[in-house]
Amino acid sequence: MMVETAKRLKSWNSGLKFEVPAASPKLAEQIRGLTAGTGDLITVTSGGSHSLMQRACCAVIASGTATLEAAYYGLPYCLVYRVAPLTYVLGRMLVKIKHIGLVNILAGEGVVEELIQMKAEPVAVARSLREFLESPAKREALQARLAETAAKLGGEGAHERAARAVAGWLDSRNCQGLGGCVSRASGYSSGAMKLFSILLAAVSLFGVSCERHEFEGPDGTKQLHEHHAAGAGHEEHAEPAEHAEKAEH
Repeated sequence: MMVETAKRLKSWNSGLKFEVPAASPKLAEQIRGLTAGTGDLITVTSGGSHSLMQRACCAVIASGTATLEAAYYGLPYCLVYRVAPLTYVLGRMLVKIKHIGLVNILAGEGVVEELIQMKAEPVAVARSLREFLESPAKREALQARLAETAAKLGGEGAHERAARAVAGWLDSRNCQGLGGCVSRASGYSSGAMKLFSILLAAVSLFGVSCERHEFEGPDGTKQLHEHHAAGAGHEEHAEPAEHAEKAEH
């Protein structure tokens, strides 16, 4: 889908350049194989997604944590998400949320355009990116909204705030804590707070591991589709990046 999008945009503006960073060297080789018939249309690199997010003009990003990273760096983008129809239907039955993008969920409204399932196709994606390329005002407006949304994440000390939230949730339900201890949220010791933080980190790591396993390819390589992005920018020489496809003037 992204290859076809790049072809459409290239036919509209031959000066555009595209870059697809991969999460690992093995994945980069796989992507090069998929784009082998496109000549030098798309540059595939490994590593440095944050650098690209600061240089790109706009992007198309698959739903995942990369969308939140892009918001932090102020990169205008549209979100795409496409899975097997049955998987999507089951997911919608289990998860009752209006938006699937992290930025939109955090903002509580549609800040970033979401192209989901059948809407995630080359014509729609190319149209969205072209609007960004043609309108600096639209890019700036979205950048302002992204900055407002990213600011809601707060400053340092996220692990402490997360631990306190978990502690409060346990206390509100009179849940048995670790080792059978029950305590009020305000009475948790520093050691307990750190332990909650470690547990939260372990859960996050487990989630990533499950996600990677779910997208594991037949050759054993990891298919981290949710971390790939595509973008458009102006530099003549692109630096390596993991999560974005970039088009430059």
